[in-house]
Amino acid sequence: MVSHVPALGILLDLLFGILMWASCAQFMLTIFVNEDSKIMLLSIIRKTTAGGLFIVRYIAPSLLVNKVMPLYLAFVLFILRFYALPAILGYDVVSFSAMPLEALIKGVFVDFGLI
Repeated sequence: MVSHVPALGILLDLLFGILMWASCAQFMLTIFVNEDSKIMLLSIIRKTTAGGLFIVRYIAPSLLVNKVMPLYLAFVLFILRFYALPAILGYDVVSFSAMPLEALIKGVFVDFGLI
């Protein structure tokens, strides 16, 4: 399903995809829970996204508050995954489900007959 994507594209997409989904989860969790909560899942996600959030703070507009930074990181990573990586590495992405990480996950669901 993702055989037309070079190996470097798959590796980078997996890294950026996991970071993107983790930052989305962090944003969603902080809506319902305090940012400084001691919940184990939130602390694991915070450790995962800490490097990306550190880098994104330099390019983020000053009007964004800290609570929205994970969502902004997810947006930047989505743009990188959907536009920049395919342009640099030379493969096509026609939809969100055709991105390498999501295509792999969709393939697992198809193999188990869930879709």
